[in-house]
Amino acid sequence: MKRLHWILGVGLLVAGLGGWRPVGAQAPTPTPAPAPAPTPAAPAAVVEAAHYRLEVHDAQARAGQPQQAVVVLTGRGGFHVNTEYPTRLALGAGPGVQLARSSVGKKDALTLTEAVGRFPVDYTAAAAGDVSLTAQVSLSVCDAKQCEMATAKLAWTATVR
Repeated sequence: MKRLHWILGVGLLVAGLGGWRPVGAQAPTPTPAPAPAPTPAAPAAVVEAAHYRLEVHDAQARAGQPQQAVVVLTGRGGFHVNTEYPTRLALGAGPGVQLARSSVGKKDALTLTEAVGRFPVDYTAAAAGDVSLTAQVSLSVCDAKQCEMATAKLAWTATVR
């Protein structure tokens, strides 16, 4: 009986120290902690008004490859995005840039909720260098008492590699 207690005691001791492994075997490699999420890049352009904010997010583009910038609309000061309004972006681009569409509307939105509207700007730049893009945005935001319609212009430069 003492031998059984001794074996059980040694077994518990080994388990408490990380388990048994043959001589010369290496301990299992601990799983590394996940890398922190990358810090989002600053918006390429911003328009702030009393009741809304517009931002453009555009990753680094490659010459001859399709690229997508995203125009983000949010409400401010108790206002929210008016999902019933026919939001429209009239798009423009400088030389050497081909737009997939000249305008983007409510039906093209990547996301359209009262919290946020996200609209794509698809383009392809012919060569490396800085290119210019614009979006004339017709929008509406509302609070509990009123809706406000506005037009704002975004202009940004994209760096193409």
